[in-house]
Amino acid sequence: MTFLNSVFLWGLTAVSIPIIIHLLSQKKPRIIYFSDLRFLELAASRSVKKFRIRQYLLLLIRCLLIIILSLIFARPIIHYVTSSKNIETIFLIDNSYSMEYYKDGKMRLEDAKSVIKQPLNLINPQEKIAIFSFSDIVLPVVKNPTTDKGLIISEIEKIKIEYKKTDIINAVNEVIKYFQNDNAEKRIIIVTDFAKNGWLLKKNIGALDLPNEYKIICVDVGDNNPKNFAVS
Repeated sequence: MTFLNSVFLWGLTAVSIPIIIHLLSQKKPRIIYFSDLRFLELAASRSVKKFRIRQYLLLLIRCLLIIILSLIFARPIIHYVTSSKNIETIFLIDNSYSMEYYKDGKMRLEDAKSVIKQPLNLINPQEKIAIFSFSDIVLPVVKNPTTDKGLIISEIEKIKIEYKKTDIINAVNEVIKYFQNDNAEKRIIIVTDFAKNGWLLKKNIGALDLPNEYKIICVDVGDNNPKNFAVS
């Protein structure tokens, strides 16, 4: 199990708060002497037992509520994103000059890198991944598909801006040509800003002549709310 917002797991430490309050609120019973305590002791014993059960139940509910809220905000992920035992994912990351555009102090290329790194923990550990950067040329980042997530993240960070236009058709064709002798099912994930200069319209990507074993997923980092769509 992994968590998308693991910082919220610190909220689990707040479970100790209701426990501490419960312990501090315990009062030492006051002793009152009576001549005959037979009936009073029986009534008091039953009352104290009911009171303690209610207190423990309330304490348990408060602790569970804090744990549940912490886990909800931490966003746990259990299932792997995979559709086949023999599938390889190829990331194509746009590093053309338009990806140098800054929004809120952050470059689009950095957003693209984050988009790639975020789902790595969701992918089956046995699934191999390759990375290529592209503008009007295609450059291998992790050329040979690997399961080494540490290597993948390290190489992604090395991607720099190429002051060239974008050519998505060439990028996809080059990747298909490179893997033409590999019969494994392929998932190509293209991360780009869809800048108009040098780009075909999104709908024209469907005109690509893809082999049956290929599926394309495009992720748009050109606005504040990245979107994706698939071509298969």
